[in-house]
Amino acid sequence: MVSNRLFIHLFKDLESGKLTLPALPDIAIKIRSELNRAEVDMKVVADLIRIEPNLSTYILKVANSVHYKRISKTSDISNAIVRLGFLTTRNISTTYAMRSLFRPKVKRLQPLMRELWQNAAELGATTAVLAKRTTNFSLDEALTAGLIQDIGV
Repeated sequence: MVSNRLFIHLFKDLESGKLTLPALPDIAIKIRSELNRAEVDMKVVADLIRIEPNLSTYILKVANSVHYKRISKTSDISNAIVRLGFLTTRNISTTYAMRSLFRPKVKRLQPLMRELWQNAAELGATTAVLAKRTTNFSLDEALTAGLIQDIGV
């Protein structure tokens, strides 16, 4: 998968501080935090999502998909959140943010990161399905655990 030479080079860069591991973007953390509150403020969530235009577009796309589409399309983030529900909105925001972590600027790393993302997405989906079939596991936590299991690789 990853050659030893590349691994050693990356490890040395990480140790020396030349390379830092990515973290979830602040906006995704803020969205998750707001959606985890006992009393969610819809306006705050919608405003947070609007900060990131690509995320806004993606949420609207999902909300207008065949699975969620009601009578008409929506172009309003607040309506999209209502249509999707808080849990799905949180999952979409987290998944979107996670996917952005797998897009390296170094062209040489793109195939590896694409493979890692594919593995993370498949494992996230698998853990979510397993969680859905059991009674003791949160689907959201299982999905997130599956997505982040390779962070640091």
